[in-house]
Amino acid sequence: DVQAILSDCIELSRVRVQSFSAVKLPDGLLEIKVLLVLPEVCEIRKVLTTLKRAEEVVSVEVTAEG
Repeated sequence: DVQAILSDCIELSRVRVQSFSAVKLPDGLLEIKVLLVLPEVCEIRKVLTTLKRAEEVVSVEVTAEG
């Protein structure tokens, strides 16, 4: 469940969700894009660890700006 995964990330690293979008792809998978605002750069590792533990997540792509 995407909501539970995002809740874990937010609880774990005190992140804020700035935007969220979901698109169903032709192969039936959902492409979900979430823009998270992190209080510190070191929080990225915690968020990635949480996302990669979820069975439903196929891949994670990270970009950063700051």
